[in-house]
Amino acid sequence: MKRFVLFIGFSCSLALAQNSPFDASGWGRENSAGDPTSHGMGESGMARRSDRLYDLRMPARSALDTLTSFSAQMSTGISSLNDGANQSYVSGFGVPQISLSIPMRRWGALGGAYWQRFSKSYEIADSSGTKATGAGGSYEFVGSYALRMPFLPWLAASASYHKLLGRDRQMQSYTYDNADRLTTNTVEDTVETKRDGGYWGASLWMTQPSWDLGIWMNAPGDVDVDTYHNFTSDFSEATDSSSSARTPLVLGTAGAFRINDHQTVTMDLQYTDWTYTFATAKKEWFLGAGWEYQSRSDRFASYWQHMAYRAGGYADIGGPDDLSTVAATCGVGLPLGRLGALDLALQVGRKSSAAGEPKLDETFYKFYVSLTGASLWGNPSRRRH
Repeated sequence: MKRFVLFIGFSCSLALAQNSPFDASGWGRENSAGDPTSHGMGESGMARRSDRLYDLRMPARSALDTLTSFSAQMSTGISSLNDGANQSYVSGFGVPQISLSIPMRRWGALGGAYWQRFSKSYEIADSSGTKATGAGGSYEFVGSYALRMPFLPWLAASASYHKLLGRDRQMQSYTYDNADRLTTNTVEDTVETKRDGGYWGASLWMTQPSWDLGIWMNAPGDVDVDTYHNFTSDFSEATDSSSSARTPLVLGTAGAFRINDHQTVTMDLQYTDWTYTFATAKKEWFLGAGWEYQSRSDRFASYWQHMAYRAGGYADIGGPDDLSTVAATCGVGLPLGRLGALDLALQVGRKSSAAGEPKLDETFYKFYVSLTGASLWGNPSRRRH
């Protein structure tokens, strides 16, 4: 029983998440912000030229779009967490991102997205009634404006604002014997946290016949954190506290090279400085690379020849808890005619922690399903031909 209570407390502190058992407050363990095709290409491809994919990290790419695009992503997966003595499993379903991009020709493009930064939902219990539960998440709403440079049609820039909201609840309950009383007491320890803040972002994107290149930045912003702690016992009272935190500084670059009419290789590199949020946090580095084969078959070819095939991998090292993640990815793009495209992606990876005791290892499997549609909606009828 003692061992189980320790494991419960340990699990509460980690807040077993829907997408990662390591997750606590989402700092440094966010869900992917990639567009539908990036998930199968090693979470890279942010700079790749497209007329139907909006990326909330690099909205500048949408300035050259001619089609209004809408995308909705869904994800599911299972993770296994091992601390050397215990092993637990968690699975779940989420909607990590919904986005919309509206081109306005020479006036640029407007874009917006909903991003589920992280989510958690767990419950652990034993036969004695001791249990721990948690639920909640953190969400971003993004608005952006992108503009092609008047005398440099191959260059575009954007500015965006990210509104961050979040609320989560963790509760631990257990029963203990009181020597001074004839009955046992049940204690519930509840912590509720609410977050509210925002930050600004900017990106620059350029394109040439055989390559694309982009850079982006997210500036540190303020987040208000309100915490309510209620411990139901005879010797403790509910407490409220308010504090503030800073979002990290994020710098990144991305490139895409078209080998020929059918094949493209991509690479994304991102640096995140978490010392703005946690003074002792490690710098975080992300590197992803991928490949895509896109057929250009005529309309009489078989359906398989119209599909897109993708593969890649990524590594993510550092952050507040000095996590190390490596994963392999693959995916396919299924054309749906006038309805758009259906993108499927599978990721298999391993995550470990270099900080704290016991040492943790996580194996995860993620599956993404994304529906993307694009049309000439909003353009005058004479431009639809």
